[in-house]
Amino acid sequence: MSNQRNVFLRSEGDAYFRRSRSTLESADDDAVIRAIEFLDLEIGSVLELGCANGHRLEKLRTRMGCEAFGLDPSGQAIKDGVRSFPELDLRVGTGLEADVFQRDFECVIFGFFLYLVDRTDVLEQFSVADRVLRDGGYAVFLDFSPMVPSVNDYHHHEGLKSYKLQYENVLLACGTYTRLFSWAFDLSSRKPAHDWENACSVEVLQKRRFEELYTNDGGVTPDR
Repeated sequence: MSNQRNVFLRSEGDAYFRRSRSTLESADDDAVIRAIEFLDLEIGSVLELGCANGHRLEKLRTRMGCEAFGLDPSGQAIKDGVRSFPELDLRVGTGLEADVFQRDFECVIFGFFLYLVDRTDVLEQFSVADRVLRDGGYAVFLDFSPMVPSVNDYHHHEGLKSYKLQYENVLLACGTYTRLFSWAFDLSSRKPAHDWENACSVEVLQKRRFEELYTNDGGVTPDR
């Protein structure tokens, strides 16, 4: 098991949840929910990776009537969510374990954690998420979105790193995803981002069949 994954499962996941818990309930201004509602997406099932206690999933479930599932490395967060939101299927684990539900989903949310994934795990993370996302489904990213990729020390735990880059580009480069929505903002103020080194963004991509995106001669189809 990679170092950062092990540390978050062992202790830092719980510490992260304790630090951020007071901000979780103010989800009326939740950037992910705003993006989904702006696009008027119809979603029957959603999986959130890095779901904390499931606060966002519960709001999506009550507003959209969807089945909602979540994974988080914090045992404390999952215990709190199971108690508070009994209609959700929440489990302890990292995004690499998305197969544990043994089903696919119409939407997969990357809930602000990719910047903490070990580089030895990051491509596997996208592979697992792509595998459980249905054709035509939506991949939603909430993460740092700097103009230039960067790495720095994770100041909450010695020895860990933060890897900031525009992660949605990994899936876009595969040729089977199209971008539907992009909004860059300052994480604390939710105003348009000006400090691009610490900017965050919400990105919504739609997964398409390869043959829907390309013609037989290799060109992009006219309506894409």
